[in-house]
Amino acid sequence: MRMRNAMRAIVRRWTECQPTKEFTLWVGIGAIVATLVFGFGLAGWLTAGTAKKMADEAAATARNQLAAAVCVDQFMRAADARARLAKLQAMNLWERDDLVAAGGWATMPGEKEANGAVAEMCAARLAELPKA
Repeated sequence: MRMRNAMRAIVRRWTECQPTKEFTLWVGIGAIVATLVFGFGLAGWLTAGTAKKMADEAAATARNQLAAAVCVDQFMRAADARARLAKLQAMNLWERDDLVAAGGWATMPGEKEANGAVAEMCAARLAELPKA
């Protein structure tokens, strides 16, 4: 019985409610703010600038990964690849990319200098290969 009376009271208050223009304006503003906070915060919406930045980073990473695969292939096609691979695997982690860059395997066609990110990825992939 109490529940029924409470529901009747709520329904009565709802039907008698006559919001003012100011109240309606604030409810609209609150709805807009809540939508933006939820959308950009929890729902994962992005601005055009952020989406472009993410796409550019993904494209650069993909290019570097492809170039690193070409680098590994060129490294392994060299005449003394097994000896160089053993030397690379024996080197310290921070020196490996310098060896790859100095050998020219991380320098892509049309470029004058080796790409540091490609040299690092290439050296990491070479280091993971089975021992020579």
